[in-house]
Order: sequence, then structure tokens, then C-alpha cells
Amino acid sequence: MARRISLFVLCAVACHSQSTPANDLAPNDAAAVDLADLSVPRDLTPLHLAFKPSGGDLTVGARPGGLATGDLNGDGAPDLVVTNMDENNLTVLLGDGHGGFAKPTKQTIPGDGPGSLVLADLNQDGKLDVAVANYKSAELVVMFGRGDGGFDVASKLAVGANPLGVDVGDFDGDGRKDIAVGSFGGGGIAVIYGNADGSPGHSDRLTAPTGVQSVVVADLNQDGKLDIAALSNKEKSHKLTDIGLAVMRPTQSTRTRWENVG
Repeated sequence: MARRISLFVLCAVACHSQSTPANDLAPNDAAAVDLADLSVPRDLTPLHLAFKPSGGDLTVGARPGGLATGDLNGDGAPDLVVTNMDENNLTVLLGDGHGGFAKPTKQTIPGDGPGSLVLADLNQDGKLDVAVANYKSAELVVMFGRGDGGFDVASKLAVGANPLGVDVGDFDGDGRKDIAVGSFGGGGIAVIYGNADGSPGHSDRLTAPTGVQSVVVADLNQDGKLDIAALSNKEKSHKLTDIGLAVMRPTQSTRTRWENVG
């Protein structure tokens, strides 16, 4: 059974001196944030940030599991990609640059239970590709973008049980995109280094608590090397583990060694 997703556009409205009360917002505003209550210099103009419905829901597939945005067809407008876990496919919605979208199209993803995904130019051809974590079949699927909103399956790679979080970054400094995948069902975090053609290369396995459900790549300690932060939900602890402060330290080989500083 198809599902629908609702879109909300973030609008910023400038004020002259006093903030506009929240009840002065349009009736269909979903939420509002009043910045006038913050301590700011008087010469700064306060802003109101409000989420406003875009005008309708968009139909996607059964049990949508992941959402990403990027310019898939090179027209300068953001597009949307949604994974559908119960259909083993993804929905592509090409944006028109004005908040509207073309008729959704679907594309099959090999494997079972596609959930988390990330868009990035993995093969460095100037077109966005997609990496999808299959929750049920415990694998990472890489699909290269064609530049028209479609994708071609490139490769599959086994990862830890029930992968959820996925993100990208250049971990070893070779100019290629690498992929980090966290596993909710165990297996820690897989760091998969990209080959020149965008295919998955060798990998490292980082130890992490069971229940990893999200990973984020960033240079957390500002040493010029990307780290990984992982959110673990084992036994509903909601604990932020410092796996990402696992500092990447080069060894004598071309491979990367990770240290868990959590």
C-alpha cells in the first residue's frame, strides 16, 4: 500500500524592531520559532522562522524508510529520493525549483528492506549516485546516477546485521568518497573505502555498541581528519557514543587505522 509524505518549506520573515507574535502567523503554519526572545544586540534585525506546508502530500511507496535530497538531473533544482522498505525500491521526485515535483518514478533496489540512504558523487563523473543500506538483507547497495534522475546498479556489499545509518566522506585523503555504515543488529560500523571507479574497496570494522541507528561524518576535533559519530539505541538508552571521535591515524600501509576515543 502506497504511503504519502508531507513537505514543509522553511520560510524566514524579517521584522523591523519587534517580533511578530506567533498567533499572527498564517493559520496553516505548522510551527514557528520566535528569535526575538534571544539576547541579541538591538541593531540586529530579528527573524521569524516558520515551517509552512508546501501545498500537498506526495505519494511514495509502502513503508518509506529513508529520505535524501540532491540535484539528480543537473537542472539546479533539488530533487528527492525515498526508499520503500516493503517494496524494495526507491521513489524519485524531480523538483521544479519552485517547491513542486514531477510525477514520482520508482526503481527497483536489489536486496531486501532498503532504508537509510545517502546521495554523493561516488565515481566522480559529476552525477549524484546513491548508496542504500538494506536492513533485512544486511548489505550496502551502490547505484550510479545517470544524470536524468535514474540509477544503474553498480555493486552490492555485505555489511553488519540490520544496517541503518549511512554517510559518506573521504576518510583516507585520496580524494575519493568512502562510506560509513552502522549496524543496528550488531557488527559495529563498517568503513568502506572507495575505489577510483566508485565501487567499494577494502573496509575496516569499528567496534560499536549494539543498536547503532545513525551515523554522522564530520571533523569533530578539527584536526583535518574526518571522524564518525554514532547514535546507539540499545535498550532504549539513547546514548551518543563517541565512535566518531575515533581518530583516524595513518599507518605505514595505505589503509587507515581507527581508534575509539569514547
